[in-house]
Amino acid sequence: MAKSSSQRCPKACALVFLATFSCLLQCCVCARDKSARLALRTQRRADALHSGLKLQLPVANQSKAKPSSLLIPRLLPQEVLKLSPSFPDTTSSTAWAPLVVSGPCSEGMAPAWAPCVKDTVNKDAEGAGSKARITHAEELIFPDFGIRIPVFAKEADKAYWLQKVASDFARACIHGEFLSYKGQHGQNLVFSNASYQGTPANDIWTSNCMHPDVSHRGFGTESADEAAPGNGMDFPSISIAASPDSWSFQHFQDRMTHIILQGKHLTHADTTYITGKEPASTVVSALWEKLVPGAKKRVLHTSAQRWPIRAKELLFSCRAPLIHPWFAHKLAEEVGVVKWQKPLTDRKVVLYCSRARDKGGKMQNGGRQFTNDDDVITALKTLLTIRDQEERLEVYDINKWKDSFDSMVQYFASNVRAIIGPHGGALVNLNWAPKDTAVIEVMPSNFFSLALYEQASVLGQTYGFMQSPSVNSRNDMTVDIPELMGLVDLSLGKERDGGVLHMEYEWHTDARKVM
Repeated sequence: MAKSSSQRCPKACALVFLATFSCLLQCCVCARDKSARLALRTQRRADALHSGLKLQLPVANQSKAKPSSLLIPRLLPQEVLKLSPSFPDTTSSTAWAPLVVSGPCSEGMAPAWAPCVKDTVNKDAEGAGSKARITHAEELIFPDFGIRIPVFAKEADKAYWLQKVASDFARACIHGEFLSYKGQHGQNLVFSNASYQGTPANDIWTSNCMHPDVSHRGFGTESADEAAPGNGMDFPSISIAASPDSWSFQHFQDRMTHIILQGKHLTHADTTYITGKEPASTVVSALWEKLVPGAKKRVLHTSAQRWPIRAKELLFSCRAPLIHPWFAHKLAEEVGVVKWQKPLTDRKVVLYCSRARDKGGKMQNGGRQFTNDDDVITALKTLLTIRDQEERLEVYDINKWKDSFDSMVQYFASNVRAIIGPHGGALVNLNWAPKDTAVIEVMPSNFFSLALYEQASVLGQTYGFMQSPSVNSRNDMTVDIPELMGLVDLSLGKERDGGVLHMEYEWHTDARKVM
């Protein structure tokens, strides 16, 4: 007898189900009020089969309410999928929260998924006589998304940008006016009786957290000498935060925050974060404190470490996507952008981020300065006067907020309408600005990066791109002032038609969210 298609390919059916349910769930958690969510859940229950699978939905207040359950057709065995209540439905980041898959490894899961990794590691540990075990494993399936290509100063810049993305960029693909990011996963693994001996390593750019080759192996290996009393350090709970350049202003934000936020719901008040060098700026220190209350006592930097570091519980959240809206919006909520942001019409500051040292520039690496910096400032002032919208130019000065991170975030969220400058760390402050802020980046011709474009776009900001010829080996530029002013005028004080950020799904449904 011929087998049905569902009998022939149960794994394929299961994976299709995961994608479909992820979209369904986003509809549930994005419903704007309690009655709408209740109606959706009621309808889903009515449509489901009597024999089904229960998944837990996030709740707004975990201390007062129990997670609701949603009955769905049984495509996978009972208790295979559990949507953790770790991401409560209280803020805008919830719309982008990942589907959390835990429980036992089961048919339909890839061997590399966290629940299957757990089974494999524990079997190997048992055979090797190791005490270390994975006690909890989460596979995080992040919603697919698309971000609109930049606003350009001229058609030649657009052609150049599209060519660079098409030839050198593997993280996303171009679909019309959008870059599409699909199939992103993350993992949280919790080990018991573990030992960390410096791998993955801190502050290097190979085999570290978020590198494709980062390994979860080795947390149970310890020689007799290393295990001897007095050697190493002992903690009840640790979290590995081994990012490249963890100390730096830029890479703490684009990497470290992802590792911390992805696994934060699995930490405790006594969890110690194992990380790299001491922060290079007060902003990084402030971010640690925002994300890890009591960070001064809960963060162990490289200089204070003694190998091995043993822990009754070790959290490995190193496998986190580099670019996704959930991380950007979650960080904005954690630091107070959502609390302090004002409407676009009320924000009048156009912030120019010069890399000239006499204008507040402080660079870890030199170059990428405008040789005609003073002329750019004069032209920007003239443009704002002509626009006659009460906009005012201010020049970014890193020293202005060195003693108060909250004041800096409040300034950007409440005042800044646009951020303009050559590629550099100062533009990373776009993280503290609301979604309708314009970000204008001038890129030297001998250098190309999508980092700030991606970060601005996943926040829903209007990103403008301009290329300028490099005039020396330091990639300094003599910027074309009329072109730059045209790009600023085109981008300033307005949101882009059709939005910047949207959720993507393989099929055309009504569940697409546009920002």
